[in-house]
Amino acid sequence: MQDNESLREFVKRFGQAVLQVEACSMDAVLQIFKRSICPGTPFFESLAKKPPTMMDDLFRRANKYSMLEDDVRAATQQVLVAGRPSRGDAERNAKPPDRPRLSDRRQEGPSRPDRPPPRLSPYH
Repeated sequence: MQDNESLREFVKRFGQAVLQVEACSMDAVLQIFKRSICPGTPFFESLAKKPPTMMDDLFRRANKYSMLEDDVRAATQQVLVAGRPSRGDAERNAKPPDRPRLSDRRQEGPSRPDRPPPRLSPYH
């Protein structure tokens, strides 16, 4: 398999290559296929536990695992997209500009011009 090549793409490319070979034993094709995929993947493990006996079986199983790979890739993309804040989220979570709070504002002059300002007692 090539770097960043999906299982589906590899199986397609491998199948085309096999068709170009005139005479090849099934065992040789399976061994080449098995050596070409990434060790440690669920598909590799499946082939190691139960080697396919026919090309149809190999391609059927490869199709099954490529669908699994597609589902995992789609779920990963959703997580990556969901993890990024949208523009609306960024605007909502943005820090508002520094403005004094209402309680911090001191008014210049009386708040009610029709009333005299409150008188402070001499004890304060």
